[in-house]
Amino acid sequence: MAAIFRRFSKCSATLAVIASLLPACYPAFAYEVIPSGAVFYDRTGTAIPISSLRFTDGGWRRGRDQGYAFALQINTSYFYLWINASNGKPIGDKLACDGNLVDADGVPVPVGKILSYTLADLAGRGSIWLIAVVDKGSALLAWDLTDCRGQGNQKAQGMQSLTDQGGKKLIIKGDLIAGDFDGTGVDLLQVIDPDTGEMLQWALDRRGLRLVRKEPLRISAASSLIVHGITYVGTTRLPHVEDNVAYESATIVLHDKGYTIFRNEKALFFAPNCTFKPAICANKTLVFHLDQGFTDGLQDLARKNRRQAGAALDRLIRSLRRAQNKFDVWALINPIQEDRASTLFILDRLAAANIPFVLDFYSSDVTNLAYIKKEMVDYSPRAADPLKGVSLDIDAPAASQDGLQFYSNRYGSKFVGVRFMERLAMDITAKNPDGQPLIADLELERKELSFDWELAEHVLKWAEASGRFVLWSDPSLYLPYTCYSYPEAIKTNNAIRDEYIHRQADLATRYSHLIPIYDNNEGLKRCGVAAKNWLVTPRNFRIRSWEAIPRRIAAGKSGKSSLAGKDGFGISIQSWNSDFDPLLTAGTLPVEEIAIWTLDSFAKGAALVEFEPYFYFFAWPPSSTIPQSVEIPNGNQIGGPRRTLDLLFEQIGLK
Repeated sequence: MAAIFRRFSKCSATLAVIASLLPACYPAFAYEVIPSGAVFYDRTGTAIPISSLRFTDGGWRRGRDQGYAFALQINTSYFYLWINASNGKPIGDKLACDGNLVDADGVPVPVGKILSYTLADLAGRGSIWLIAVVDKGSALLAWDLTDCRGQGNQKAQGMQSLTDQGGKKLIIKGDLIAGDFDGTGVDLLQVIDPDTGEMLQWALDRRGLRLVRKEPLRISAASSLIVHGITYVGTTRLPHVEDNVAYESATIVLHDKGYTIFRNEKALFFAPNCTFKPAICANKTLVFHLDQGFTDGLQDLARKNRRQAGAALDRLIRSLRRAQNKFDVWALINPIQEDRASTLFILDRLAAANIPFVLDFYSSDVTNLAYIKKEMVDYSPRAADPLKGVSLDIDAPAASQDGLQFYSNRYGSKFVGVRFMERLAMDITAKNPDGQPLIADLELERKELSFDWELAEHVLKWAEASGRFVLWSDPSLYLPYTCYSYPEAIKTNNAIRDEYIHRQADLATRYSHLIPIYDNNEGLKRCGVAAKNWLVTPRNFRIRSWEAIPRRIAAGKSGKSSLAGKDGFGISIQSWNSDFDPLLTAGTLPVEEIAIWTLDSFAKGAALVEFEPYFYFFAWPPSSTIPQSVEIPNGNQIGGPRRTLDLLFEQIGLK
């Protein structure tokens, strides 16, 4: 399932696709999800054209514990609420309820008069309320959909005109969002005026919606500057008590000076952008993942159509060069393509274009694509040790194209290092008898999938001696194992994780070319559902603390350069973080969230930022093995920059 975001601006006449929805000019500013590649059915089983629906963000709530999607139908007063079926059917297959939205007098409410809307837990305990901005931004309508089942009219609780404490009329001019901003278990409604930076919040009580806050927002706690130029507003939850549990809601705002996390009217963290504080972006390395090894990836395209691959690579290189004026820019390639000539074709072109590259060396991608899930690719993967996850042989003769030394000799300084990626989860699975085995032969699994510390140190010695780096990233360092395991397994998993961190930190003190990387910014909504812990749900909730582990590991490094010193840690910023969202996909996450994480990493001192997947930033044909990939926009060519890359570059000061 794929999705994009529809952005409503003040004058909707500039967007023909929604010209029929709203007045020509109006005071709302909002993002609405537009799923594509998914089918949503009405009560008769008829597919509803996506173009006729307005979606709000999907999510998880008590009572909707398989996830839900909500949409309004254009040119009607009709709504639909779908939920994921427990049998694994797509979310659009199970319609929970639908009907007409009517006001308190029973009069239908035209969807075209709803400027902005959101779903909120206004009564606590997982309630679902639909709140809509109507009457040209001067009033709100609320419907309680908590017990919505079947088909029928939904009657509003009543329209409420908006006034401040002094009775002055208010007009909503911003995104209407909801969150548990007071940490009470009950959502508040919130809007930030994009012109004045003023935040307003309402709570629901027995008398209706009550204004509880009305304050201008400063960009940071230490600044007198008011937030202006808002380009994105979203919500998250804050880590509390322990890093893997998220509690009270916070607001993330991307604006013309950078991004700020707010809790109510207080700025908790500010990360400036490269225009406002140019020094924040100095001495940074950007790494773009160009080929993960999938069918029809860059190397595979070179195997099938060398001319087309060359043209696509030229476009990729032009995009990467745009960033070289301000950043060091590297490419990342998984070298498991069966046709070594295709791999060398790609690497030769990158080296000739002065684009240094990293090769995946010890990776879950290698284990999966070359051994466990070979059916995911249409070629015979080539790896030195497929099950272990090793792509190249570190001890092979220099003449062997399957050995690390061959690439060192051929490419010199353009070959900047290798990556260890996602090994801890496999290590835990192999060592924990309660885990779900990855292969049938348990003895072989324990032998091959347990992390090989001797291999790791061998590679680090090579890297240190040759002036190259080892990028070491693992999301399982952050997993809340309580969501997946029994009590005894939790102890085992945590012990393995803690030892893993300790040993990695010890290696970093001896090999400064080890770069610990936070990987990645995925949400854990499904985890919260599984454990019925409704606090462990949102994407982005680790944005307040992601740096803790890689910074701790890097603290013992003693190198002189930014990558080899104590700031020599990094982050892998991935649009895969929408994996567990009912509507969003890896191809369609709002790029503003990617920009927010990037600015956050710069502000926290990370020396290296890696981006993936490639099809999010560059136009690439959708693959049957990657259902989250998206179509190439009209007028774009393979390898050309998507708008997502352009917007990311704008946020980090690149033209």
